[in-house]
Amino acid sequence: MSHHLVIIHPSYIAAILAGKKTVECRLSKRRIRPFGAIDRGDALWLKRPGGPVVARARVRHVRYFAAVTQRTLRDIRCRYGPAIMARAGFFTRHRSANYATVVLIDRPSSIKPLAIAKRDQRAWVLLDEAPHHATS
Repeated sequence: MSHHLVIIHPSYIAAILAGKKTVECRLSKRRIRPFGAIDRGDALWLKRPGGPVVARARVRHVRYFAAVTQRTLRDIRCRYGPAIMARAGFFTRHRSANYATVVLIDRPSSIKPLAIAKRDQRAWVLLDEAPHHATS
């Protein structure tokens, strides 16, 4: 099992914890994470931008799409759209994406806020180990 740090808007974290957002969709022009880096059962650590990790979840299922076309995007939107809860224009803004990762989320739970030092712009990071609270 791998551990993934997922930078995600607080409203989406709340929707995941409420069971309303059950799918995370990442689209990119280049082959970057999370594409090809996730397996069923992996741990997702959900972090607010500029804030702490506040929740965790598991990967129930993952689908990868390479050589994405407009039809691929339409199919993803039709099949997973309500569960993705994408803001208006999400698929239009990413119409030139070449790679898509669709992650079905399972077993979300809140955790005690956990600070993780991260100083780059990556929105998805493969961790060496599970993050943990420092002990005094």
